[in-house]
Amino acid sequence: MATRNFYTKNANDVYAFGMEAEDVDDYNDSLDRIKEVGASKYGFEETSGDDGDRDFCGFYILNKDFGCRDFYNSDLSVNINIIILARSGYYDGYNLDFELEVMNDYYNPYKLGDYECEEDLIEAMADEFVEDCDVYNKGLRKCFEKRYKAFLEGFIDEAIEYANNVLKNLCEEEYRLVGAFSNGEALYQKVNK
Repeated sequence: MATRNFYTKNANDVYAFGMEAEDVDDYNDSLDRIKEVGASKYGFEETSGDDGDRDFCGFYILNKDFGCRDFYNSDLSVNINIIILARSGYYDGYNLDFELEVMNDYYNPYKLGDYECEEDLIEAMADEFVEDCDVYNKGLRKCFEKRYKAFLEGFIDEAIEYANNVLKNLCEEEYRLVGAFSNGEALYQKVNK
C-alpha cells in the first residue's frame, strides 16, 4: 500500500519546497528564505506550534491578521487570521499549506481546516448568528441570515485567494494533483510559475 507524497488541507495546489534538500541544513535554509520573504514582502510574522494532525502534521511558520470587517450596518464584525504551515512530504520534499481562523464577536474561532469545505464553515457561523439574532420576525431573520452568509463568503473567498497567492510566491515548485488511485498512490503535474 502506497500513500500520496503531499498532503494539503486548504491550499489549491501543492506548494513545494526543499525537493532537492539533502540534509536538515538545506531544509532550514529554504524555510528561512520562506519566512524572510513572508515577513518582508507580505507582512507575516513568525510563529510556532502545530495543527495536531497525527498523519501529516503541519508546523506553523507564519501568521498574519488578514483584517477585520463589520457586517453591514451592525455592531457585528468578523476577523480573519491566516496561518502558513510547513508539512513534510511522505517520501521527499515539503509543502506549504494554510489555515484560516475566522473569529466573530462571540469570540468563537472557526478554523477552515475543521470543516469539509468553506460552505460548512459559513453555515456553522450563520447558524450561530441566527441563534443570537435579536430579530423576531422570521422573514427578516432569514433575510439577515442570507446577507450574513454572502458577507462571510466574500470575505473568506478573498482571504483564501490571498493565501494561495502568497503560497504560490513563497514556494520553490508548484504541483497539481492530477490523479489519485485506490492504493493511495498519486500523480502530480508540475505547474510553471
